[in-house]
Amino acid sequence: MPRGFYITLALVPLGLAALKFSHDGGNDADGVVPYLTRVIGDWSAYGDRWTARNALHTTMIEQAAHDRNLFQSTRGSATVELKFPEYVPLFLPLADGRDDWLKACVCRIFNTGSPYNVPAGHGGANLDTLIAHYEKENREVEERKARALETSRRE
Repeated sequence: MPRGFYITLALVPLGLAALKFSHDGGNDADGVVPYLTRVIGDWSAYGDRWTARNALHTTMIEQAAHDRNLFQSTRGSATVELKFPEYVPLFLPLADGRDDWLKACVCRIFNTGSPYNVPAGHGGANLDTLIAHYEKENREVEERKARALETSRRE
């Protein structure tokens, strides 16, 4: 006998068992929902979640397409903007002593060389005013200490 006969013969009891299992002995009139209906109902909640997620995704894609179209349809600038954050303008008064809105601009560029293997005093920035400030500060501190020491010796 062919194999199809045996497959059909095996499917009949399997189908009857699946039908029995799906009803799970409950009646719809009693308010008891069959097992397979409950399983399908559990998975139907995911459909609502996926629908909301897909709607949000579609909205985001439409907004991105609108933004891309907006930016690609505008004319670009004829110049290239160069930005250099280490460029620091220092505004100094003019040499003739005028104190008006005109100021001379002296520009310094920091961090233009390698920060490694630079001998002391050979860096890119001029630190003379900084050194003078701290020397003056240290000198004042030492003078205060000397005065306090003299005052304590006199007493």
